[in-house]
Amino acid sequence: MQRPSSARQRPSTAKTRPASARRESPVTGSSIRPTTAHATQSASARMSASRPHTARSAKASVAARIEAARAAGRPLSASTTSINASMRTPRPTNWSPPRARSSILNRSEQPDFMQADWENEGSIGCFTPRNAMEVFRAKCEDLTVEPTEDRELRFYDVVDQQCTLDGIILPDTGVGPSAVKALSEILAPSGVLEDMARTHGMQTQNENSAKEFNTDDASDAEPVPIAQEEVAIPEDTPALAIRHIDLSGNNIQDSGAQALARCLPTLANLETMVLQSNNIGPVGGAAILAAATSCPSLHLIDLSAKSGVNRNHIGSRCGAALQALVTNSTSLRELKLGGNGLGPLICSPLHDALKANHSLRLLDLSGNGIGDDGCGALSAALENGSLETLLLSRNSIGNTGATCLAGALSGHMLLQSLHLDENAISAKGAAALSSALRTNTQMTNLSLAGCPLGQDGGVAFARCLQDNNALQSLSFKKCRLGDRGSDALFAAVAENKSLTSLDMSTCNVSDECSVRLGAMLNSQSCRIRILNLTSNRLGDVAMQAISSSLGSNKSLQILKLRSNAFHDSGAAHLVSAMRNNGSVIQLDVEFNDVNYANYNSLQHSVGENLAKHRKEAIPRFKVEINRLE
Repeated sequence: MQRPSSARQRPSTAKTRPASARRESPVTGSSIRPTTAHATQSASARMSASRPHTARSAKASVAARIEAARAAGRPLSASTTSINASMRTPRPTNWSPPRARSSILNRSEQPDFMQADWENEGSIGCFTPRNAMEVFRAKCEDLTVEPTEDRELRFYDVVDQQCTLDGIILPDTGVGPSAVKALSEILAPSGVLEDMARTHGMQTQNENSAKEFNTDDASDAEPVPIAQEEVAIPEDTPALAIRHIDLSGNNIQDSGAQALARCLPTLANLETMVLQSNNIGPVGGAAILAAATSCPSLHLIDLSAKSGVNRNHIGSRCGAALQALVTNSTSLRELKLGGNGLGPLICSPLHDALKANHSLRLLDLSGNGIGDDGCGALSAALENGSLETLLLSRNSIGNTGATCLAGALSGHMLLQSLHLDENAISAKGAAALSSALRTNTQMTNLSLAGCPLGQDGGVAFARCLQDNNALQSLSFKKCRLGDRGSDALFAAVAENKSLTSLDMSTCNVSDECSVRLGAMLNSQSCRIRILNLTSNRLGDVAMQAISSSLGSNKSLQILKLRSNAFHDSGAAHLVSAMRNNGSVIQLDVEFNDVNYANYNSLQHSVGENLAKHRKEAIPRFKVEINRLE
């Protein structure tokens, strides 16, 4: 339970223990004691200790050996001139990388660029110190800052904490185009793709980038072309062990995206690629989507544009690459393209691709302005598709688009979750959707938050809930349902046996709905576990109706009553009811006129319920596991 905003923070009287004697566990959050001095040693400390074995000392050693060989008149061998070879040492037969946090990776899967002198240098995430240094210097070049030793060690710490042996996880770390080019050179060293091209007659990404992805010659009105041969990869090509790439919240731009796309054909084990908010445009987006077809294990691509300064904007020019990816991929499960300004034109190639695809489960097109026309094109492809979750929030979809979606929902389809938040759907569109859901048996989650449904829209969905026994979660946040629409919904939910989560925050609900609200919570058929009534006009009368039902209600676990209009008298009813309630484990009464005595009593009751809930969690899980087996 959260403390009221008016509550004063008391100064802590707990004694602080020295940092050397106590540290916080990064996983559980609990305090743990280090067992050895090395256990608390950071990557920067290890790097400082092993500074003689870094690439700089290796370069100096190589230079000295070259001068000595020239002075003696001896020929320069490959092992003498190669920095990479000079840093290799014989390994014992039982060699394994230290700090291997991935149980999947073994020595046989270890790519050559990772097999450096681990015994002498130690690993930094998935990098050797030399490779981490190269990425760091390129990152400083992107940020136009001096590559100081302090910055270098801080970067090593970040890499060491976030990266794993099979994952490059560097979100919000200032990575730019130069750093991604250095990274791609590590993943696919120069000559690897060229050798593949000469051996198998392929055209490389470097050769294509000058012709196919040239930003100087591209026109905004023309789609970015793709070449199928550039993403073809021979079956006998050795696969690198990288499975996860997360560079979200950086600034890799089109050139960085193209560099990353160049090495994707060598990452046959890649499973997830998250590049959201990286200032990627049409050229970089098309390159990534085209190259992703060559990754047979890739099941998640995230190119969405979250709020910030580096929003992606791949636009509709990547339609051909997107169509080819969705059509040909048999592993892709989630595709997130929210906020990229795709527009309605992207929906036509997606329509054809979705009909041919049988693997995609989640598609995020929120914030792309597809409108009613684009929504209609997508709806026609949903009836025979494999999609389970579709996100279409903030797309300027009106009643026409809602009617098209309703027609698709009436058919036999697998769609289970539909998000239409902040669109222009009113009562007419709500009536079409609710009519389709009366016979739909697959949809379990529907969100219409921010749509101007009005009171008639609430009444329409109340009729739907009388027949629908599949919906489990409904969100009407900021839908202007008013008392009439809310009252009808409360009456319908009281008899519905499937709905477990109901969000009616900011719906202008007042005390006039108290009778129906109390009857809903008191109903034996009601299965509501989460009820959100935040930012309404519920007063003391409504609190009395809710309290009269809490004693007998056994299903409600989360009740949110923040920012309403009740006072201490209403809170006193809640305090009395919570003494007999054993199910509510979260109660939010912030921003109401509640004194500390009532607040503390509610906090105590919720704490007791939560402790009991946690104690009974393991037996419940065992029962559920036995049921599933």
